[in-house]
Amino acid sequence: MAKLDFKLETYEGKTFAVAGMSAELLSLGTTELKNSKGTGYLLTTIKFTNSKDEKQTVTAMLYEGNAKFGVEKGVSYLTKVIISKENLKPLYVMSHLPRGSEASLEDLGFSVDMFDTLKANSAEVVDFEKVLKK
Repeated sequence: MAKLDFKLETYEGKTFAVAGMSAELLSLGTTELKNSKGTGYLLTTIKFTNSKDEKQTVTAMLYEGNAKFGVEKGVSYLTKVIISKENLKPLYVMSHLPRGSEASLEDLGFSVDMFDTLKANSAEVVDFEKVLKK
């Protein structure tokens, strides 16, 4: 796994470091638990390759809304890692969205230096905020 790209997010006045990763579902609990807001979730066991290139197994949450879509053992899903300053223990939240291996820039034959080349050779730069939504 490449180094995770953490971004800061604010929720209810608290700041969290959040990153997305791919994690394989190993097991899915059957007992629905509730968080402090009453939202139901199941505990799962997931496996991912950590930043030391080692396989790591941890417990994650799967919210009931995501569980309704169905998930399968052995499939890798998009998982968020959430860390707060108050509690430095990472929280893992698995989604129902399958996520396979990602290709690196090197795999794609792309480098950051190519942005300048692309910009110089492009007649117009598209502003994605202004692209009409269908």
